[in-house]
Amino acid sequence: MKKEKFLWISPPNKYQMGFMFPYGLGVLDVSARKGGYESGILYLDESEETWKEELDKEIDNYTTFGITIFDNSLYYAKLIYDYLKSKGKHVIIGGNRVAEEYEMLKKGFEEKDIIKGDGRGYFNFTREYLPMNGVNILNLKDYKRNYVMRIWGCPFKCAFCSNDGKYTSLRKDDDKIIKYAEELILEHNYDSIMFFDGTFTTFGYKDFLRKWLKSKVLKDIKIISTARFDTIDKEGMELIEKTFKSVLFGLDGFSERQLKIVGKGFTLKDIYKGIDLLTKYDKIAYTFTFILGYPDETKKEYKEAKKMFDYIFSSIKYPKIEGNGLKPYTNSKIYKIYTPENYNPFTKETKQFYYMVNEKACNELIDYANDNSLLGIEVY
Repeated sequence: MKKEKFLWISPPNKYQMGFMFPYGLGVLDVSARKGGYESGILYLDESEETWKEELDKEIDNYTTFGITIFDNSLYYAKLIYDYLKSKGKHVIIGGNRVAEEYEMLKKGFEEKDIIKGDGRGYFNFTREYLPMNGVNILNLKDYKRNYVMRIWGCPFKCAFCSNDGKYTSLRKDDDKIIKYAEELILEHNYDSIMFFDGTFTTFGYKDFLRKWLKSKVLKDIKIISTARFDTIDKEGMELIEKTFKSVLFGLDGFSERQLKIVGKGFTLKDIYKGIDLLTKYDKIAYTFTFILGYPDETKKEYKEAKKMFDYIFSSIKYPKIEGNGLKPYTNSKIYKIYTPENYNPFTKETKQFYYMVNEKACNELIDYANDNSLLGIEVY
């Protein structure tokens, strides 16, 4: 083992989907281990009051502390960063939005500590800092599945993202992915594989699933991944039902006003039509994410959200609904239109997300979703 020891830290981040974190920190942890370094992960996601105590337990065991910048965690990321620096520790900052928010991050962290990378996710650390290439297929010891990346990029141009369809050509070779997945199953005996793509149901997913079913090794191995309502149809869902264990859909909004702001290309009719299609394929566990913190949210929209939740709970056999705070990229349309000039993400007042109108109502929605979701179903 090499002398440098890495601890990858996920700061407290209340309004963000929890399933994202194992993948991002796992990339870093596995990459470091493959490079011959000691490495660990510290999740502080729900530790707003106790993060310092938890960090103190680990502080003498590592030499380099990597803080992941993920959406709404900047306030606590700054507190953790300052605390570690005060102890004379080596700290690096990275994450899925560093390249996009580099200028803003320089206001809270020393520039030399920010790992800018090329803007494509958590590989910012591994490509620029660690002396080895980032891996796109992981073996996380704490999980019973492997994580696979088939596509990096997205052809869509949502208003909260500044991707603008940049990475639409970065599709992996399907035959190579099938072969590699077969090798992983034969070696590790996993029961499922998670495809952590922007949206799995893009770029020829039906052909890929047909190849999956033809594989003697993979035909009984289940997939976990994401989908969009406007990319599925009867043919696609028939293939998904045969190959998937669970799938995640983004609801994105509860009114036409919200959907227009977010720019996903959906209408409420499309969402309800998609939910109706899913009811015919009830062997799968479904996760639905919804966005909190739209500009000028209204009481009527909160009621529409609850109405949509009730429709899902009454229609879907294995449903789970998770809240997700709206946090647009700094170069996105939403950011440019709605962000106040004096916005400072490093203060406690803005630690959750930009446009919170009624935190009480948002928390009530989250509680309602949690209370009625089938949390016992392994979705993510």
